[in-house]
Amino acid sequence: FLPGLEDYLLELKNKTDKIVLGQHFIYADNNKDLKIIRKYKFSDEDLIKYANYIDTAMKLQIPDIIVHPDLYMCTRNEFGAIEEKVAEMICKSAENYNIPLEINLTEVFMYLAKLKDEISYPCRGFWEIATKHNVKVIYGVDAHYRAQINQYEECVKLVNKIIGEDIVQKLN
Repeated sequence: FLPGLEDYLLELKNKTDKIVLGQHFIYADNNKDLKIIRKYKFSDEDLIKYANYIDTAMKLQIPDIIVHPDLYMCTRNEFGAIEEKVAEMICKSAENYNIPLEINLTEVFMYLAKLKDEISYPCRGFWEIATKHNVKVIYGVDAHYRAQINQYEECVKLVNKIIGEDIVQKLN
């Protein structure tokens, strides 16, 4: 989602069964260039803008599902006050507009396949905040590799350990 593309995205939505939103970028301060989440370390202000983009898209009823809503954690070293605020903003919007959030299994798969050394999301803190809201939650696979589908159950087990079984049990 980018501000200014609302009409185009709504037109696409009318031509499809489902639209998912995986927010990967925001406009830079000049409102022309893009800041891509894995290429830039998002500032606190960038994170708020990121959450506001997701909120605006939900308010306009563009996405049917928000995928990897905790993707922003790949640019952060800890789950502190600003990360908590962003999680709260996203979860509150998802609850208000009745749009499901996805627990994404891609990083877990990459870790299990030894393609990554660490898992930056799913983020336990994000999903703990999600338990305080009446949001629907699904597991999702990006399916960049066929093995991601084949290892779905193994990925879900590891994700549940990362997030915490106690938290997973509270999710809808």
